[in-house]
Amino acid sequence: MGQVGYCWRRNEDIPDVRGANWKLEPEWLAQEDPSFAAALRTAPSIYVEDVEFCSDPQQILRCFPVS
Repeated sequence: MGQVGYCWRRNEDIPDVRGANWKLEPEWLAQEDPSFAAALRTAPSIYVEDVEFCSDPQQILRCFPVS
């Protein structure tokens, strides 16, 4: 189950996908989206303040295992 709390849009032509109701996520989502899979595993987050000037390129190019 999921709910969109925030939705950044470049302009008003892009739909706002926020909603008050919870919805069932597609079963394939964890296989396609490594960040979603990490959230399901409650894996620690990786925070990079600025990807252009990150001093450790391995932090940016890090593999996200999908379980």
